[in-house]
Amino acid sequence: MNRIKIVTKSTYRDCLEYLYIAVIQMIMWNFAAGYTEVYSNHSGSKHLSM
Repeated sequence: MNRIKIVTKSTYRDCLEYLYIAVIQMIMWNFAAGYTEVYSNHSGSKHLSM
């Protein structure tokens, strides 16, 4: 019984850690994608003006 409890606890912690990392990665990816979009828009307007 005690062993099962420990396993469940560690699995729950791993699940939380995985969710936490996934959320951070999503935020970072969205930020990077937005930054790339702005950057490419700027370089695109430069190309048009040239």
